[in-house]
Amino acid sequence: MLEALHLSPKSALTESLDTLDLRYCKIRDVPSSICKLKHLEYLNLAYCSGLEKLPENLGDLESLNTLLLRSTKIRDVPSSICKLKHLEYLNLACCSELEKLPKNLGDLESLKTLDLTSTKIRDVPSNICKLKHLKELYLSNCSGLEKLPENLGDLESLNKLWVTSTKIRDVPSSICKLKHLKELYLSNCFEKLPENLGDLESLNRLSVTSTKIRDVPSSICKLKHLKELHLSNCSELEKLPQNLGELESLKYLNLVNTPISHLPDSISLLKDLEINGYEKGIVPNAILVQEQHITFAPKRRRANTEATTSDAGFC
Repeated sequence: MLEALHLSPKSALTESLDTLDLRYCKIRDVPSSICKLKHLEYLNLAYCSGLEKLPENLGDLESLNTLLLRSTKIRDVPSSICKLKHLEYLNLACCSELEKLPKNLGDLESLKTLDLTSTKIRDVPSNICKLKHLKELYLSNCSGLEKLPENLGDLESLNKLWVTSTKIRDVPSSICKLKHLKELYLSNCFEKLPENLGDLESLNRLSVTSTKIRDVPSSICKLKHLKELHLSNCSELEKLPQNLGELESLKYLNLVNTPISHLPDSISLLKDLEINGYEKGIVPNAILVQEQHITFAPKRRRANTEATTSDAGFC
């Protein structure tokens, strides 16, 4: 197992190096000479469990496209990283000692994926909302995170957002400006959803599980592309919007461990819908007449669906 890294940037081999994969190595630091690799595009240091520090001049890797630091012991990220104009993928998931991010993270103008799962960060720099190409943002299990940037809706390309198991209580209303958002996961935090949630016109999967929400905004019924709605373990949720049947693309509704005892009559308008976890409630007569279109599944069915909504939290 590699325990130390020595590079001679003047050698023919390293001068043209574009990929460096050091996963699971026992290295404790990365030599600053690595930053002279002007053609390096891919750097993988994931699972180097002894790695505590990165070179201050990391931003000199001018061609870097992918930086993977998952499950290392780094405490901070050098601010020079924000000079990486070609960086598209930054994975800091499960860096359990990481407490803060560079304030100018928004300068990573090409960034498409940012994974901060299971870190100790307490806030997200508001200037990340300058990342016009960011498509995926993962903030699962950031147990110290108390709020999201108010201008989160400026992430105009975002199509996947995970915010689970944080201290966040409110979702910034600007989130509803995310016209390209397709998947939204809000679990183990939050007490209320934005009233204009229905403005997320591209949304096809919404998971709001293990929260204290008391109701679902009726505007949600404007989501014409929504296929899956997960509301499991929302112990305060007692009713659904009356016009839920307007969700014309809905195929799966998860109500496991909610106190909901009535389904809106309009749900009978939906075809090929599977409802999971609604076992003791009252079924509207209209549904009974069209029973062939709606399936009531026991809790154990589609168990793997719930697992997929928390995969981003595993280290």
